[in-house]
Amino acid sequence: MSLSNVCYEQIKDQFWYGLLGDFKLIIDRNTGYFNATKLCQQGGKRFDNWLRNKESKELIEYYRRKFDASHLRESIIEVRKGSSQIYNQIISGTYLSDKLILSVASWISKDFYDKANEIVKSYYLCEFEEKYKNDIGELNEKLQRVDHIVQQLTSEKEKIEQENEKIRREKEICQRENELYQSFEEDIAPKTANVEKLNSLTVVKLNNESFQYSFYVIRTQIECCKKSIKKLKEKHPNLEIILELDYSPNSIRLFNRIKEQLRNIKFYYNYVKLLNGYTEEQFIRNIENLASFNVNLDENSIDVD
Repeated sequence: MSLSNVCYEQIKDQFWYGLLGDFKLIIDRNTGYFNATKLCQQGGKRFDNWLRNKESKELIEYYRRKFDASHLRESIIEVRKGSSQIYNQIISGTYLSDKLILSVASWISKDFYDKANEIVKSYYLCEFEEKYKNDIGELNEKLQRVDHIVQQLTSEKEKIEQENEKIRREKEICQRENELYQSFEEDIAPKTANVEKLNSLTVVKLNNESFQYSFYVIRTQIECCKKSIKKLKEKHPNLEIILELDYSPNSIRLFNRIKEQLRNIKFYYNYVKLLNGYTEEQFIRNIENLASFNVNLDENSIDVD
């Protein structure tokens, strides 16, 4: 707090009237010092009596050492009378640092001290409230920046998820195209004399109530089919084979047609789940129809018992 901030009317040169609560002060605006002589006169006291006080001398000496240590000015400045009437009647006197104003006020009277003390408390309270408001403002700004960063990260996450979904779909398309390409190769491949090398399509019932898919379709060579069943049995020991097409030269293509043309079926890779009352018998019969007669089934051609 500087008394220069409470000046409101210039007297002459750097000397101004200042108002600090109920106190009308004469202030050297260059230094922020107040005219202690005139303040004592307002309270009906002589400043030189305060100056002779032991506590006052100790306090002045304390600030003198402190000011000297930090290369500041003296704590007491004398403004002497001169030829100017304004200087003689108003400005002249002993000017003290604002740090001594409470000491002078308490010496003048208890009432003076109480007023000065309330002023100082109000100042520090306002200073604290201002700092608190600034701290709250800074905190709100930081929270807004954090919210902005979170929004950016959320947006980036959504973009990444969209890209991942796009990649997943493209991967599925590539997989289907690759299977189709393999089926073309199988269609033109001559039938081998080795039975174990023939392509087959096998439907296995898993008989595992704890697993959400009830069937598994194997389309591979007969010799590999046996290995696949053995491996599958490790996870589903109660499985049973419900359909074997021992020679299916286009087993991969047939499997693709099963996925494309049969309704009420959910696939997860080679796992199969029947939906909406579609029975096991209907499922097997329609696969046999596709394999034997090469028919195109639509939604209305599925057999219903």
